[in-house]
Amino acid sequence: MVESGIPADEFTFNILIDGFCKDRNVLAAMKVFDEMQTQGVTASLITYCSLIHGLCACGKLDEAIALRDQMMCSGLKPDIFTYSAIIKVFCKKKMVDKARELFDDLVKQGMVPTSLMYNTLVDAYCKSRRTEDAFALHNFMLDRGVLPNTATYNSLIGGLYSKGDTEGAKRLKNELANKGLKIDNIGLG
Repeated sequence: MVESGIPADEFTFNILIDGFCKDRNVLAAMKVFDEMQTQGVTASLITYCSLIHGLCACGKLDEAIALRDQMMCSGLKPDIFTYSAIIKVFCKKKMVDKARELFDDLVKQGMVPTSLMYNTLVDAYCKSRRTEDAFALHNFMLDRGVLPNTATYNSLIGGLYSKGDTEGAKRLKNELANKGLKIDNIGLG
């Protein structure tokens, strides 16, 4: 295209960025992003989201947060999937309070959290032996009409077992069986 004198547009840059990010080559994606800016092509929400997802997938949380901030300074708001990617990395890095802060921020903005976000946070709380926080989030889900799924309950039951509350875990398993939900016993006591 360049040799033929056809300038790259936002769509072309986004395809390249997304492809590099999916290939986990964020260095190349960032070079394309820099070239995009050099050529005066305005980055869109799609551009930023692809890059943030790519950075998160590679565990580059600081760079993802900086890019999110840059995106917001340019007048674009992160979407629910961008928040989800960052929350997931916060949880992987055992930064559960930061993840919850971001979660609460998106709720304040009127966005509806995905079940994956709930599951990720509940699981992170349980792995951090913070089952009280996990159950508080579980109750928050119920208050908002979001029904926890098997993954959420697996985390809660695992959290109870890890804290030595075998009776509580058994009660929750029985409650779920009565609801017709099947719990995955892998990793549970």
